[in-house]
Amino acid sequence: FGYFAGPAAKITTTVHGRTVEARLAKWTADQSVVIFWFDPDAVPDSNVLTPLIAYDADGKRLTK
Repeated sequence: FGYFAGPAAKITTTVHGRTVEARLAKWTADQSVVIFWFDPDAVPDSNVLTPLIAYDADGKRLTK
């Protein structure tokens, strides 16, 4: 789990060549912060993650 400060509508990673999408929730104290987490069955260990990619609501990539 983690957080992203910005307008993220989708966060993904790759695990063993497969794209996995995180679940998202806005932090109630600051709506510009998105809390995210991955299903532990899809991401059994953080060591297998590739760098996260965040996208806005229009599908524009927010991270490099």
